[in-house]
Amino acid sequence: MTYGAWLKSRRLKAGLRQTDLAERIGIDPTYITKIETGKIGLPLLETRMRIHAALGSSEQELRELGVLDEQAVVSPGSVADADQPAGAYDGLPPHLRASFLRVGELSEKRQEQLSEYLDYLFTIDDRDFQNTKRGRRK
Repeated sequence: MTYGAWLKSRRLKAGLRQTDLAERIGIDPTYITKIETGKIGLPLLETRMRIHAALGSSEQELRELGVLDEQAVVSPGSVADADQPAGAYDGLPPHLRASFLRVGELSEKRQEQLSEYLDYLFTIDDRDFQNTKRGRRK
């Protein structure tokens, strides 16, 4: 059984819609859909812990069911989580790595906004950015 299949089964057993669960754990409902449909194999440990709290489950229960193996139980923000390729963000400082690993939890609109903002940051130099932050533009 995959994590997504387990999540859907457990969510339905609890009588929750995807939007209900997403609201309880503070993520976008499309992220729940992506997990349940297998587009995201295994969410970050932090997200799984929020899911467990909402559904009354545990990592131990998932290991016993064969949904998780010992390698899947990693620390929050680890690049070993299955929704990112191994090593994808190894060059980033830990605080950025953890943030980028959670991008999939954002709605598509927010992901587009983030992408546009990052594109903007890459097109200006530091001096222009400092002037913009102070409310001044060249």
